[in-house]
Amino acid sequence: IPADRLQKLFDNNTIFKELTINNGFISDNIKREKLSSENMGAVSPTITDKYKFLTTVYGVSDGHDDKARGRYIGFSHSRVSDSSNLFSLKEYISWTNYLSKKLKLATIKPAIFERYGSKADTPNVIEPLNILIDIEESLREKIYDVKNSSVLLEKLIFDIENWKFNIDVNEKSYEIEVEFDDSKHNYKLKKVGNWHLYIIIDDKKEDLITYLNKLQNLQILTKDCKSVYYKGDFYEIGIKEDDNRLLDILVEYKTKKGIKKLNEKGKFYKEKKDRLKITKPKWDYNSLFYLVSNYARNLDFKNKGSQEISHIIRGLDYLICTDLQSEIADFIGLDEQNKSVYFIHCKASTKKLSASAFQDVCGQIIKNLDYVNPLSSRKPKDINNWDKDWDVDSYCVKTNRNIVNTRRTSPEKIWKKIKRISRDQDSNVYVWALLGNMFSMQEYLKEKQSGVNPKPEIIQIDYILMSTWAAVQNSNAKFKIYFNEIS
Repeated sequence: IPADRLQKLFDNNTIFKELTINNGFISDNIKREKLSSENMGAVSPTITDKYKFLTTVYGVSDGHDDKARGRYIGFSHSRVSDSSNLFSLKEYISWTNYLSKKLKLATIKPAIFERYGSKADTPNVIEPLNILIDIEESLREKIYDVKNSSVLLEKLIFDIENWKFNIDVNEKSYEIEVEFDDSKHNYKLKKVGNWHLYIIIDDKKEDLITYLNKLQNLQILTKDCKSVYYKGDFYEIGIKEDDNRLLDILVEYKTKKGIKKLNEKGKFYKEKKDRLKITKPKWDYNSLFYLVSNYARNLDFKNKGSQEISHIIRGLDYLICTDLQSEIADFIGLDEQNKSVYFIHCKASTKKLSASAFQDVCGQIIKNLDYVNPLSSRKPKDINNWDKDWDVDSYCVKTNRNIVNTRRTSPEKIWKKIKRISRDQDSNVYVWALLGNMFSMQEYLKEKQSGVNPKPEIIQIDYILMSTWAAVQNSNAKFKIYFNEIS
């Protein structure tokens, strides 16, 4: 049964627990990996997911009796299992009838399958570039030549030239030709010359090439690097121009009328002679620092993203400006009731799509993830400065760093609260990239839809954000990017 039909046995209510993922590129790198989570749908995708494909999936879904059951599907051999328990023949027939109906339904496959290379028809380019002969390690020791001498295949990956490759072992070379059967839409291996290698299966000697062709234990990358063949199926790999996975973490907010451009901390007075004669008690109204420290009062609350930011900030029990020379974030917030911790990084730019600006803010995020990780015991070096004023002459601003701290709790105790709550199983730790004037959703989507060759800047932004998202999640936190609407 084709993989795309088997995917119908899951639906969007399925909670996926375990995935086996094959690397589309055949090399000495990671060949296969198994990922496990209480909810794989909540795990961040990576930029390279589209160059991989799924071979097995396990998830919890409704069974034939409308009860939640763990369902395993192995796509290579069309294996489906809902239970390891014994059932009556009547129950088994009911289950197979249920599967038959599910397979015939015109259902939309769950979003998890969209992350990876998708099942495809036979591609236009079928000439092979390289091949992986997928033989289990235990069986590699059971391969013999005509003289019954053991042949250990240490290498299983081979480059293909003009449809041929060689297996070199025990000072002998065995030439093999790859053929494609148009009627069966599969590859087959053919011996070149008069030679034989055998494999022992269930105490019986079987010709190695015959065995490989029968089981289709082959992974082949096509010459244009757009398709992978694995055990009888083709998978289309590569990032498409309509890849919009980042939309899951991108949230647009809107500023109030009158704010033409947001900056980070306000007007910067480089020269001493140009500085104001007074010191301001707040950051400038058109700055990201004002946005965070004044409960998002400079945002338009008709906008959904603006409402979200305001609701979160107004619910904080503690909000500290931790902007220092070696800060772990610009702001840290703690909502004790909802068990939520926020590490907020602010960045403004003058360009609508700036990869270098994203690199700056994401670099800042990644280098401080050890503080974010609930399991880390590191403490910020400058924590004793958290209860001092933010006083920077170049901005003509002097203000209290303790924006919300009604009980005047010491920095040490606040940090202990943060670590204690973040280690709670029901807690959520968030990392925000709060952006000003450096991302235009309209321009981004326009470039994504312009064809297979978007601007290099777009590709760089995708890679930077995807890798940061994965790094944040690997630190047991959630990543959000808030950006203002740019006309």
